[in-house]
Amino acid sequence: MDKNELIIINAFPKDETKIKMLERQLSYLKQLNLPILIISGCTVPEYLSNQVDYVVINTENDVLDRDWTYKIVKTNNTTIVYDSLDYDTFYANFYWPNVNQTITKNIKLSFNIAKTLGYKNVFYTEDDNIWKEGSFNYIKENLNILNTEK
Repeated sequence: MDKNELIIINAFPKDETKIKMLERQLSYLKQLNLPILIISGCTVPEYLSNQVDYVVINTENDVLDRDWTYKIVKTNNTTIVYDSLDYDTFYANFYWPNVNQTITKNIKLSFNIAKTLGYKNVFYTEDDNIWKEGSFNYIKENLNILNTEK
């Protein structure tokens, strides 16, 4: 099956705020009249999953035990929520990990699913990015570039 374009939304609608953000995002992106795949690390409300073409739930969360955020967690340091150190033009940001490897795995998994389904180009976004009316031309232009330039 030859398909050109698919929208992928990596979602984690775990609370009412995130559910409303995903709902709003869907209302905008559906106006592009392209198939939509939601991949989520948690359950997606049925009224939202019924609005899209594909829904994948993957909650797999293997601990890698080799990234620096995991090392911070092992120290039981619960004071780090967000810190930023600024030194002239250099800075470092430290985040307490409120997400995990699931989101990264779902990025890779969603692209592999799109390829398996036969899609040539995807527009990838996450559920907390809100695309507005003016964004549609930008999205379409970039998908058209991908389609014509292979």
